[in-house]
Amino acid sequence: MSSTDTMKAWAIKIEEEASVPENFQEMMSRIVSKLEVFPYTIFAPKNDKTGKPDQDTLLVMTAENIYVLEDQGGKISTASFFMKEIQMVQMGTVLLESWISIWGKSAGEYISCTLYFDTVLEELFEEVLNKIRNKALQLSPEPKKEGSKELDYLKEISEKFYNYGQFSLLPGQEIQNSAYQPMAYVGKSKNSAEFQTAPHLMILTEKEVILIEEAKQEQKSTSQKYSGVWSYIQIPHISNIEEQLEGEWMKLKIFLEGQKPKEIDYDPKNKLDAQNLTQNLKKKIQ
Repeated sequence: MSSTDTMKAWAIKIEEEASVPENFQEMMSRIVSKLEVFPYTIFAPKNDKTGKPDQDTLLVMTAENIYVLEDQGGKISTASFFMKEIQMVQMGTVLLESWISIWGKSAGEYISCTLYFDTVLEELFEEVLNKIRNKALQLSPEPKKEGSKELDYLKEISEKFYNYGQFSLLPGQEIQNSAYQPMAYVGKSKNSAEFQTAPHLMILTEKEVILIEEAKQEQKSTSQKYSGVWSYIQIPHISNIEEQLEGEWMKLKIFLEGQKPKEIDYDPKNKLDAQNLTQNLKKKIQ
């Protein structure tokens, strides 16, 4: 695949209605007819080489809503999320492939949507990610600080997750608790042991749970150091939390209405930090 062909498969920002691909123009006209200015719009074309995305997709962000339009064999499906009702948003990266996923309610049903894109275009989608989070968190505008000292303990344990944690915080966001879990195996040695969990970091702030993980498909790959998945869960949308003890391990389950629970594992050495975080989180959802 030539560099020219690769770039043709890249997502692009669309600046005007006339540039919207023909298959999306009818639905786009309905959206912009209610607006005074053209909304933030990204077109992600179908990628026949990688299969991600496997259909043309248009993401439209207005002041209050996120629209995800997909061309499913000539039929346009539309998901519409009221930004304040988005339960969780996730950004993931594995080498040159990235994605953004949104969980929430659309047309009265709880759904999730995922858009795939080339990692070099990450800034296009970070605009969407940060807008969703800021809308939910309602943070006071202030300059980005040097970094939270609450994560200083990670400097000697995992510089990668220390940096990932600092990167995840928006200006004005403060850490209340955090719990880190390194890669862990069950058995006598890594060569004979069964893989148990990839490294992850959970952060509790006033209104948000941040979960940072290595991508699951990279757990046993040398490229895992180039992967990361950031999940931002809005606390008002958490319906329940469960702690399950499995031997000396603890499995934490975070439930969102209408969605599969988010599961996080902690080993005996780190489960106390997770339990402290969980107790503070439970107080917020009671």
